[in-house]
Amino acid sequence: MQYLDFEIAHYVSEKIKIFSKSRNVHIYYNDKKVIISFPFKLWDFFNFSRTFRRFLRTDKCNVFLISDYPLQLVLIRQGEVFHYNQNNGLKRTLKLKNCRNLMHVDICKSKNGCLFFGEYGANNDRIEVPIYKSSDKGVSWDVVYEFPKNSIKHIHCIKEDPFTNKLWTFTGDNDGECKILISDINFDDREILGDGSQKWRACDVFFLKNEVVWLMDSPNEISYSVHLNRITKKIRLGAKFNGPVWYKTKVNDFFLCASSVEPGYSVEYGYSDLLISKDLLNWKIIKSYKKDNYNIDLFKYGVISFPQGINTINNFYIFGEALKNIDGKVITLNLEHEY
Repeated sequence: MQYLDFEIAHYVSEKIKIFSKSRNVHIYYNDKKVIISFPFKLWDFFNFSRTFRRFLRTDKCNVFLISDYPLQLVLIRQGEVFHYNQNNGLKRTLKLKNCRNLMHVDICKSKNGCLFFGEYGANNDRIEVPIYKSSDKGVSWDVVYEFPKNSIKHIHCIKEDPFTNKLWTFTGDNDGECKILISDINFDDREILGDGSQKWRACDVFFLKNEVVWLMDSPNEISYSVHLNRITKKIRLGAKFNGPVWYKTKVNDFFLCASSVEPGYSVEYGYSDLLISKDLLNWKIIKSYKKDNYNIDLFKYGVISFPQGINTINNFYIFGEALKNIDGKVITLNLEHEY
């Protein structure tokens, strides 16, 4: 196990690695290092302390690799969206309506090259929730669809189904708000799946030939894997988890995910689990990290996250929040003999 002096691992592959700490993004590629600094904000005066960064959420940002040659990125921090390339540097492209950052899931890149993401914010007033589309690699954005007022809290992720090229948009959080919107890339042809219950609440998805599988992200009831038959559109419950599942990834033939610790049934368990599976039915806990002693509401839930890109089993990157020994750290693990 190796500890790296960063808070978030955004992307890892053999060619390029992207990390961040506080308001600085560190990019390693072609034997070079590039540091991108987000614009300084008033609350960044407190960035000297990890405790303050947790409390103020100034550690949070999203960095999405659009291309590595030439290097192009889409970045999000504190409600602002930026585009970066080597020639023009960092340029602000969009101010979000009701959102500071997205979850640590990849921005949706469709087969035809368009980019999509939806707002993920507190939205206590349940205002409209927009989905943004870019046809020029993140240089500019338009609202392609908007969920009506009082219909959902926010959007967890948008993913393209490689078997149908349809976009799947997952929403939450309360009963009645958990849905899957299936659409074309222009959101003209739309279909809603789900009854709004917690079984349809998820942060990411696995697309298989005969079924679509997601892992419930519900602090309100026990979370399971949910298997949707592509033909009948009926769902069945599979494996049970010790907490809501936020993040997942796939490495070679292995599926991996992590449960979180947040207010609800997972608090009693008190650990964030890292799990591995070969079939999405049988899951094995390979690591467990205890929630730290900071207040769970003020200083974040206990979460394990994964970078985008190409992780490897013998040099597997994760990063943690509000967990003992790995809070605010990026670590590498050798999972070669864990299954």
